[in-house]
Amino acid sequence: MIKRARQRFTFKSAKLQDLMDSGESTIATALGTVNSTLVRPRRLRRGEFRHTTVRSSGGSGSGMTPLRSADPDAIRRRISVQLTAAVISLVGG
Repeated sequence: MIKRARQRFTFKSAKLQDLMDSGESTIATALGTVNSTLVRPRRLRRGEFRHTTVRSSGGSGSGMTPLRSADPDAIRRRISVQLTAAVISLVGG
């Protein structure tokens, strides 16, 4: 059980790092796909985190979260929660 939880955490951490590094990430699961983009905040412009979900069963959804803080740790915490929620939404919840 612990090994499986660590694998999930490592997978999520890797995808989150991809998003932080390149501004784009895709998570593909048996239930569907989550595509996400990150635009970091600038001095005169807020940033945003956008995601789209496409379920294997045919449903889809999307969301956008504004980002005001330029602090990388604050951005990471904020998008980690949103990315987790997007993956969970593939179940239909």
